[in-house]
This record gives sequence, structure tokens and C-alpha cells, in this order.
Amino acid sequence: MRRYLHVCECPTCQAGEDEATRELHQQINLLLSRLDEQQRRWYAALQAKQLGRGGVQLMSWGTGISEKT
Repeated sequence: MRRYLHVCECPTCQAGEDEATRELHQQINLLLSRLDEQQRRWYAALQAKQLGRGGVQLMSWGTGISEKT
């Protein structure tokens, strides 16, 4: 089964800035494309917590997972 690979919508990626950040976001989305729904949610929640303030919004932009999730 081939899953959809989300294209990051964060301001950095959309502006085409910081190649290292764009590559990291692509790698995160590649990993998420191989996880099931519950695993994606847990991973996104963990990353959002590690990012701190604004992390939920950044993970939502980056992964396409709803902030409410």
C-alpha cells in the first residue's frame, strides 16, 4: 500500500529557505507515511512537545495532521 507523502507547509519550507530544515521535514514526512494512524499521532505529539511553544502548530503545518488531533 502506497501512502500519501505530505508536503510541508511551514513558512520555512514554503519560502524555500534553509535546505537542512526542508530535508528534515521531508524525512519526518517519509517516516510518517510508513506508520499507521495512531503511530503518526503519537510521533507528532512527541515532536510538538519537544518543540515547545508553537510546536503543535509547526507539527500541523509540517505533517498535515490537524492541531486538534
